[in-house]
Amino acid sequence: MNDKFDFSNLTKDLCKIKTGIVENNNKKFFERVEKEIPLRYFSVPSESEFNGWVVPKQWSVKKASIYFNGNEIYDGTKNPLGVAFYSQSFSGKLTLDELKKHLYFNDNPATNNAHMYHCSWLYKPWIKDWGLTPPASFVKNLKDGEYQIELETSFKSGEMIIADCHIKGEKDETIILQSHTCHPHMANDGFAGTSIMIRLMQNLMSQKNLFSYRLILCPEHLGTIFYLNQINSNEINNFVGGVFSEMLGSSSYITMGSTFWGNHYLDSVMGHVGKFYLEEFKMLPFRQTVGNDETVWESPGYEIPFVQINRTKKFGFPFEEYHSSLDTPDIIDNDKLNEAYNFLKNSINIFEKNAIIKRKFKGLIALSNPKYNLYKNRIDPTYKHLHNYDNERLGYLQDCIFRYMEGNMSILEIANRHEIPFFELYEWLKIWEEKKLISLEPLIFDKNLKSNTEKINLSWLN
Repeated sequence: MNDKFDFSNLTKDLCKIKTGIVENNNKKFFERVEKEIPLRYFSVPSESEFNGWVVPKQWSVKKASIYFNGNEIYDGTKNPLGVAFYSQSFSGKLTLDELKKHLYFNDNPATNNAHMYHCSWLYKPWIKDWGLTPPASFVKNLKDGEYQIELETSFKSGEMIIADCHIKGEKDETIILQSHTCHPHMANDGFAGTSIMIRLMQNLMSQKNLFSYRLILCPEHLGTIFYLNQINSNEINNFVGGVFSEMLGSSSYITMGSTFWGNHYLDSVMGHVGKFYLEEFKMLPFRQTVGNDETVWESPGYEIPFVQINRTKKFGFPFEEYHSSLDTPDIIDNDKLNEAYNFLKNSINIFEKNAIIKRKFKGLIALSNPKYNLYKNRIDPTYKHLHNYDNERLGYLQDCIFRYMEGNMSILEIANRHEIPFFELYEWLKIWEEKKLISLEPLIFDKNLKSNTEKINLSWLN
């Protein structure tokens, strides 16, 4: 059964707070999250370096004005995205052509009146440059002449905050959930995704779990790089795979970027849910959809399988308001968020319920015998209601199922092989277990478990 939430209030609350890689208001953000779930904190000082990655300083804008003929025509302090992030100070006169080299905008119709989020220098703090981010409509109306620029920014030491929430399950093997915290005020990219992850954790806290789960909230890339460098190796050794979520409130279908090799158990589980439990779904190779911290998780020495889910209309431009001041809670479709939530929840349910089947009998069982009552009706020309090929698909499965009970196949492998939804097969096999015909032993996977997606030829059923 699918759950339904109103994600709007939590998403709006998170979007109200100006967050960043190093930003004073990050503390307020995590305080709001901590009203929902408990958090453990890590901090990394500015200018910390690992593998060439550098934590930036805390950056702020004091003045960001463009003057023409003595009149102020642009004030970049009026919008949080009005200045290119990590811009240096600049004061001087420029021609129009010179000025345009320092203006960053997107002239697509959808973002013609938007300020764009220029964040490249945050990840390359060694670049000393400056820029403003007025809307494209403003830039188009600029006239030839001389412009006076007064841009004053400041830099001071601060800290990057990372937080996680851990739910201990029966096993130490841990599945990672992740969302980033560094895009100020942006809803689809990605505090709507953060809201989904928070609600998932609350759901997991309300039940007993086979696996352990960990939600990690941190700035994109830099947060994960320094997080993995800070926590102890025993924790990392327990990580079996993870999911990054963002951009899930827009109108497109759910897209999943696979693990690096594309053949991990994680790919099999979530690919199955996408195929059988979503109206439309696309699975693409690693990093061929929206990219995030999966490159960090999958990097040498860690090699933790990671997938990424989003809604992408076009590679590089996942939704019209992407990286702009128009990415507000108003553009979010709550039904789409619920679809994504239930996609993740169903995936987790398969992680929790998938099992290896071991028989406790010998020979062929009369499944139609009332003491078993396990028989699936086949096509029968004398019964009109049994002219459905779905019956034959299940009927054929019961011809094969006996050979899948030697302790070397999982429920998911059988479901994929016979193209049957997992939970339908799971409920049927639970009855076998209740009848003491089989035992179902939970499948505990690790980061090295490859998927078996072998399918049989069912074309004769069509």
